[in-house]
Amino acid sequence: MDRFTSVLGHFAPYILFIISILLCLPQKALLLYVFIGFYMNHAINSSFKKFLKEIRPSKNYTSYEWNGEKRVDVIGDNWNGQEYGMPSGHAQQTWFLTTFIYLALKNMWVTLLFLLITINSCIQRVVDNNHTVKQVIVGSLFGIVIAYFYFHLFTKFS
Repeated sequence: MDRFTSVLGHFAPYILFIISILLCLPQKALLLYVFIGFYMNHAINSSFKKFLKEIRPSKNYTSYEWNGEKRVDVIGDNWNGQEYGMPSGHAQQTWFLTTFIYLALKNMWVTLLFLLITINSCIQRVVDNNHTVKQVIVGSLFGIVIAYFYFHLFTKFS
């Protein structure tokens, strides 16, 4: 992957979160639900990682700075559960936001943009060897299912 797509993939959850906030600004309830959902989904992912304890495919964790500089860190004992890769947090967060925004806004162009960023992120996680294909697929499915039920809970109480 080139530098741009690698950086885009690495920061995709945060990029989609910021875009989601901007899109939901006119609708205060929806904005609140995006905030709550993003952090709730993160907590669910962290809990699953600590419960499942499936390690990442490599002891080397690849990340990127905003300027495109690539960093490789060795996963150690002080990673507080992040040494586990099941399910992929990037996949779960990006698919959560993509699904939630699709259900909330039903805008084809926004959904297409979110899909492109999300798919790029999932590919980047595997190419950089931070996750296995299975970890990314499971994270993706978790994100979609959680968003679906969360959205329907949101609409029930709105």
